[in-house]
Amino acid sequence: MSNSFFERANPPPRRKTCLACIKAKRRCDHGQPACLRCSRRKIDCVYTSISPMSRSKKKQTAVSQLVETLPT
Repeated sequence: MSNSFFERANPPPRRKTCLACIKAKRRCDHGQPACLRCSRRKIDCVYTSISPMSRSKKKQTAVSQLVETLPT
């Protein structure tokens, strides 16, 4: 059985929002080493490297695992 239904071109990586902008629910300009908002407030600008698995990726993983358990 082919998994071509689930094989799609990889989307471009999403830019991560800094923790301060997430907490304030503000748009982050993703500046390096610090975004504009953090620079103006003179606070540490921390970007997370771990992003939660998207809902579609979780579904794809679950379906792939189920397909592997099917008898052949």
